[in-house]
Amino acid sequence: MADFAVDRAIYLLGFNAAEDGSGATWSSSVDMANRSTVRDVAGDGFGSLSFDDWMTNTSISFTGYYVEIGGRHYGVFKSGSMGLIPYDSTIAGGALSLSGSTGTTLFSLSLETAANCFLTGTRIATPGGERPIETLQAGDLVLTAEGGAVPVLWVWQQEITNVFGLGDTRAPIRIEAHALGPGCPRRDLVVSADHAVLAEGYLVNAGAMVNGTSITAIPMARMPARFTYWHVETEAHVALMAENCPCESFIDYTPRSRFDNFTAYLATGGEDRVIVEMSLPRISARRLLPPALRCKLGIVAAA
Repeated sequence: MADFAVDRAIYLLGFNAAEDGSGATWSSSVDMANRSTVRDVAGDGFGSLSFDDWMTNTSISFTGYYVEIGGRHYGVFKSGSMGLIPYDSTIAGGALSLSGSTGTTLFSLSLETAANCFLTGTRIATPGGERPIETLQAGDLVLTAEGGAVPVLWVWQQEITNVFGLGDTRAPIRIEAHALGPGCPRRDLVVSADHAVLAEGYLVNAGAMVNGTSITAIPMARMPARFTYWHVETEAHVALMAENCPCESFIDYTPRSRFDNFTAYLATGGEDRVIVEMSLPRISARRLLPPALRCKLGIVAAA
């Protein structure tokens, strides 16, 4: 995660954090003003903290624990026998309260964000009609934008933890119904920012299509504490019909090992193979959009 400024912190008195991840407790808490910066020492830009990260100075370091407050997870830091939960009250919507909570439930060494994925509930076209992506299984047939049918090799899934400080650069993108033309998509389509949609002969990452009206980023503050992304792997990199909108199938730009069901995939005989990207130019930034496509999307100026 990138560096981020905070203006308050919840101080946890009598703080104790087990190093094995089995739990952290405290006796009481108090919220106070605390202007500081949480430092991303590794500079990895992922939506999670690492044990090298600290706030104010290196003696106040991340413990590996998170506390869920109001649908977001906040990292817990430690200074001597005191725990601290730093946050920006402007982003949080005001001062936070633990409401008497004296323990944590989430501990993780890595909470990374998957790329190129569909949100739960996205309907994928199959020969038997549209189906929610989470109901698909290996061996099922899905329709391609060209009208053919190909078998599913695997349906990938990853639960995302809404971590404070992630910011909205990784926010899901909502493409409203008919934003790309009549019936395309047929209803609102939500994908990750790096997921490409086929438009005018290009693979266009959804994040590059944001126009502030019919295609927008969903603020992470509006996302639940946890949500799940899904993706469909087929033999080749193809365009699937998601909500009647041509979108790319899985391509291994994101390692399969980052998904929650990677072990199950290997157990069924799946292999960590390389997929060749379809031969269409990819647009990953709005400034690279051709003028005609920019006009169609209603984007006046490139960022």
